[in-house]
Amino acid sequence: MTEKQGELLFQELERKIFEIYPFFKFGESHRSTIDGNISSQQYEFLIGQNAIRNSDYSVPKPGKFIHYTTLDSFCGIINSGELRLFNLHNLNDPYEFNHLIKEHELRIDPKMIEYFKKRLFVSSFCRYNDNEGDDFNLWRLYGDNGLGVGIVFEVINSREDWNSCLLGNVIYDSENELSQKIIKAISLTNEYIGKGIDRIPKLLAQLLLYHKKKIWSIERESRLSVFYDHNGYNQERDYNNPIFRDTLRTAIKSNGIVSSCISFPLEVKINQPKNPSIANDDFEKMKEFLPRLRIEKIIFGYRFNEKLFESAKEYSMHIYSAKWNAYIKYEKSRLLD
Repeated sequence: MTEKQGELLFQELERKIFEIYPFFKFGESHRSTIDGNISSQQYEFLIGQNAIRNSDYSVPKPGKFIHYTTLDSFCGIINSGELRLFNLHNLNDPYEFNHLIKEHELRIDPKMIEYFKKRLFVSSFCRYNDNEGDDFNLWRLYGDNGLGVGIVFEVINSREDWNSCLLGNVIYDSENELSQKIIKAISLTNEYIGKGIDRIPKLLAQLLLYHKKKIWSIERESRLSVFYDHNGYNQERDYNNPIFRDTLRTAIKSNGIVSSCISFPLEVKINQPKNPSIANDDFEKMKEFLPRLRIEKIIFGYRFNEKLFESAKEYSMHIYSAKWNAYIKYEKSRLLD
């Protein structure tokens, strides 16, 4: 295939995908040639919040989210000023990313699935309403059975400019319009794989993360996800990504699989004037292009006794004030009432 034929292929794929997703925008394309003929090529759409606007993926405005976690992990978050996003090898649900693929028998090469599982990173929240408060079942699942912490986040900046990541709601109905759209788009892209396209675009793969089995609908989950390229160990490939540069960490699990995580800065860290590993101008880019997540309040689990509550409250108030010059509210679980 010549370069001109390859370009026409890109244009044809783009036109058909835009019919399904009118808010998608061109991101970049890669092409390798040998003696004037294409040996491989890939077409990418721009990863950003605009791609999912005016859809059920979109998070509410204004929106609050609660992240249930252990007390130990909570201490790590307030000390570092960061959330950890883990790749899909670290998640418990074996159907992560695969749900629609298996349910609708989508034809995707296992090596391609592995490629994306290694490079897609995610952190999960549950949608939060002040009137409803925290949830018993979610404490049991993710909050150390009531001995953990619920961190309530609010998003304080506009959603239109976000890129490099997606913050969206999970869809639990595999037959609804959004599910049918992504099934159609991936099936369409499969027609081009082997005919000049190497794999499905990253944005389509990332959207697969936002579809889960109906049995998980109790979670009312929203997800923050990032595509970050690396080789699976500790040699990073996204050298030009200023936001997540030098944050990749890896560990080998007992099943022999290497899992990875990257660090996502919270509002308090973005506002710090200096950081030894990230230049100040990169912090300015963060302010423009990332969801700015601020901790609005901390909810301590329903199994906290009074001594543990006071100790955890004093510890976190001191750390947050001394390290980040910030204040957050604290409360006990409503389940104690």
